[in-house]
Amino acid sequence: MHVKLLDASDDSQLIDFLDRLSAETGIGLAYHSPFYRDALVRVGVGSPLYAGAFRDDTLIGVLPGFIKTTDNGTVYNSLPFFGPNAGVQCLPENNDCHAPLFSFLMEHLRSEYDMLSAAVYSPFLADTDEHYTQLQADIVVDKFTHYIDMENHTLPGVRRRDINTARKRDVTIIDNPSRDELTEVFEIYKTNCTDYGIELKPWPLFEYFLENYDSDNLLVSAAVHDGTIIAGLITLYSKGVASYYIPCQKHETRSLQPVPFLIDHHMDKVKEAGVRYWNWESSPGLDSGVAFFKKKWNSIEGNYKIHVIPFRPQSDFSKLGVETIQRDYPWFFVYPFDKLSD
Repeated sequence: MHVKLLDASDDSQLIDFLDRLSAETGIGLAYHSPFYRDALVRVGVGSPLYAGAFRDDTLIGVLPGFIKTTDNGTVYNSLPFFGPNAGVQCLPENNDCHAPLFSFLMEHLRSEYDMLSAAVYSPFLADTDEHYTQLQADIVVDKFTHYIDMENHTLPGVRRRDINTARKRDVTIIDNPSRDELTEVFEIYKTNCTDYGIELKPWPLFEYFLENYDSDNLLVSAAVHDGTIIAGLITLYSKGVASYYIPCQKHETRSLQPVPFLIDHHMDKVKEAGVRYWNWESSPGLDSGVAFFKKKWNSIEGNYKIHVIPFRPQSDFSKLGVETIQRDYPWFFVYPFDKLSD
């Protein structure tokens, strides 16, 4: 086995590997794909740093990641920007690639950068916790998520009623909205982010999606009522998992139930493509309205971990403070804010 950094010349092999992984195990996400990597580059999240493990010149494991460098040092995440579920991607029979990938990553980061911290998320649904002890992370943060196994799922009555409400009240759906229509969706999304204190994913990301409607990893739809766009949904999907990525709606149209209508529409589309799991992502808290909304779909609660490796003492992070960390490393998990004053 040998490990190396991946570049664009490896994309064909990477795509084939991820397709097989997702189809066979359901743990591979669209987030690990070159399609999404290039989206993050377009947005300016950072620089890609993807490590691949090879056996007999065959790719058997991938550790996707990004780095961000400022005057305060370099941070690494696998992966930043969207939240949970990255880390080592491999089939169970190749779990022995964890140690070489982690070793390669740590050696590369230490030798090439003035590191501040590294954070590695655990994969979606993969039972690989034992392998992450090899990271020797000083801090492990427990998080939760929700998902649906669409092969074994019954849509609850409350959701069926919501979807029927949208139909009865003449809500319609546009797939692959035009630039002007997508701009309207973005304005609704921006208002939602402002109202709920959510970090805004910028317009260049929407523009990238607009240019890539033909991607096998992307669904973009808008809900319309009385000739006006009232909601939108962007879903990213792989061969096995669909990820609920960007929903939005006008507050005053909630009674029309456009978001459940859009979700049901996307679920039908990805199931037709052979996708098994609907990945709701993380929520602010188990008692939050967002989590409650997801649970009302008869969702399953799952767990994941963030393994944080500081390269400097805790006092250095405390000196930087929350404001500087958020300013210099947007979308990266740098250090748990609740430990800055420990």
